[in-house]
Amino acid sequence: MLFAAIETNRSLVDLSARARADGLRQIASGTIPTSKLIDISSFRTQFCVYTFTTKTRAVEPHLILADAATVASQDRWAFDILIYGGDVKLKEVVAAVKAMAANL
Repeated sequence: MLFAAIETNRSLVDLSARARADGLRQIASGTIPTSKLIDISSFRTQFCVYTFTTKTRAVEPHLILADAATVASQDRWAFDILIYGGDVKLKEVVAAVKAMAANL
């Protein structure tokens, strides 16, 4: 229900680090017992929340393909746990995961 990728030794301004982090959003195929999977990609205190909807098999925000010349923008990691709004978002994610787990 929840995946987390934490990049502690890389800078958010490093294009190759962002490309690798976005590349981690490869969702396994198969049967998933919940309506969605949540993935957190973090660079230090900044994070992005990916949501994989099992019914449509869609990922939001969209994936940056490994062979594409485009790298995910720094703006994708817009939430910061140390700033109001970021902490609220993280609490929302935790509450959603708890609710999904309770329904299994």
